Amino acid sequence: MSDSRKRNNTIILGAIFVYVFAYFLLIFRLVPNYATIINGIFTLVLTVSAYFMYGFQHCGLNQTRKKVILQVFIGLIIYFALIYILGLSAGFMKNAYSLRLSSIVKNAFLPVLSMIALELFRYIFVSANKDSKETIIYVTIAAILLDIVLNYYGIQGSLAAIFVYLTVKVLPIIFKNIVMTYLTYQVGFHPCVLYVIPVSLFKYVLPYIPNLGNYLYSVIDISLPSLIYIFTSKAIRDELSEKESLWEYIKIYVFIIPITIIFSVVIGLVSGIFNYHLIGINTSAVSPKIKRGDAVMIYKNIKYETYKEGDIIVYKSDNKMVIDEIAKKDKDENGNVSLYVMDDITIKENDEVDYKYKYIGKDILVGRYDNFKIAKIAYPTIWFNDFIKGDVHEN
Repeated sequence: MSDSRKRNNTIILGAIFVYVFAYFLLIFRLVPNYATIINGIFTLVLTVSAYFMYGFQHCGLNQTRKKVILQVFIGLIIYFALIYILGLSAGFMKNAYSLRLSSIVKNAFLPVLSMIALELFRYIFVSANKDSKETIIYVTIAAILLDIVLNYYGIQGSLAAIFVYLTVKVLPIIFKNIVMTYLTYQVGFHPCVLYVIPVSLFKYVLPYIPNLGNYLYSVIDISLPSLIYIFTSKAIRDELSEKESLWEYIKIYVFIIPITIIFSVVIGLVSGIFNYHLIGINTSAVSPKIKRGDAVMIYKNIKYETYKEGDIIVYKSDNKMVIDEIAKKDKDENGNVSLYVMDDITIKENDEVDYKYKYIGKDILVGRYDNFKIAKIAYPTIWFNDFIKGDVHEN
């Protein structure tokens, strides 16, 4: 390794470590509202500086690289399908960000750009130092610290809160960065950029986010890069024969593409992107027609005033999805509509029946049942909801 490259490595790695300490000691404490902007500026300056110091080695899409990219893509599809299928039981949180295009750009641009810049920096640095595995270890540690900074939103000072943060946030970041460095070293930046864009972006663009709890998200976020490493490492090691290449062609066009399309549709239905929304039912008041654990299709975009008595609806109660029938629809003198479901029926001593109703407001009404269900498909995930969700709470 030349003296100039050693000097450049020291400057780049030193800048990262100094920035990480400065972020936690000063930036986040003094100007937390500008932390995202400062992070974005730093990662961009870091990447541009690395580009001028080391240059950029262009790499084409050879057969192995294409296969690795495809496997990362399939892994991402399975990841999103898994978390949204689990969300059928665990429930969903409404996206806290505005879904207007201008708001999405404002909220997501810098965080996503920072993650892309980090991967491009990783590629530039690793490409320039492939002959020094020790240096690559150092840059992996630096990337982990910088990734933690990019995803840091503050924690409480208690030991319990710190332990939770380390286990559910930091561990997945460590696993991810080890795999990203491996992929960068072996095949380049393409699969890494493909990985970070949807994982960083989805929480800003989808209307509903699975409410799985920190612990389950941590397990999944550790498993995803681990599985990607297992599958891509085999592709990287193996030189495909003509027979294997033919089998890969068959797998792609006969199996992988159809499965990917199916998973994509499932993600769309479960995430709430479409007008139709597939939802797992926690509580049913219309059993046996629809039971707990069934997944039902609902239509969302219905005006509150157009619902009528007898419609089967899905609404939220205590972060659970409940399906019931509209028992009463009232309209006041101003024309304002109120919808109710049956809450309780009491028979008095004189055989008079007393009906009690529960008001269903616009804020908890999800949609109307559209006469399509998949029996019991959401029931297995209830186990995760009962035993995992809630063990670790969001800060």
